[in-house]
Amino acid sequence: MKSPTSLRDKLVIGIAFIFGTAIAVNSAVIDDISQDFEPISGYVVMSDGGEFIIDLDDTQGISTGDIFSVIKPGKKIVHPVTKKVLGSLEEVKGVLKVTRTKSGFSFARPVGKATNIKIGDPIRRYGNLPALFWDYTGKGLSLFIQLQKNLTDLRWMDYTRAQNSRPPKPVANTESRGSLTFIFTDSGIE
Repeated sequence: MKSPTSLRDKLVIGIAFIFGTAIAVNSAVIDDISQDFEPISGYVVMSDGGEFIIDLDDTQGISTGDIFSVIKPGKKIVHPVTKKVLGSLEEVKGVLKVTRTKSGFSFARPVGKATNIKIGDPIRRYGNLPALFWDYTGKGLSLFIQLQKNLTDLRWMDYTRAQNSRPPKPVANTESRGSLTFIFTDSGIE
């Protein structure tokens, strides 16, 4: 089995995000995937020639290929009785992909529009990104449930809807565009 860093290095953005190489699925794999997608928070430090510098490096567990959501606070959540502000919904205003790491910081390039990203914006690895699970075995519902339970920062598409949108062969389509796509086959999970 490849190391989690090798799996992260295989992440591809564009039409779809696709996870790693085919591997056998067991609890250790679920643990590896959960660790690879563990939320890590930081900030945008500055822009530099079409890229952004973020305040995280490999000592915090990130590596080339990691995806960060640039977060902005959304609508406030107010308790209906006490009127106390409980928090706010988060909105993704941009996505960054780490291109290289240095000691104390990393470079990340924008994926898609980057006009709203500013110095000081909070970022979170795989935070609030859409995700879907394509099951090509017909036996992956329990795996999907485990992933959904462990990767709570992702916005998961419903299992049935994802299967209905799944193409006959694993290729990107309109449903997978801009989503982190997990593909489960008899060979393992990608």
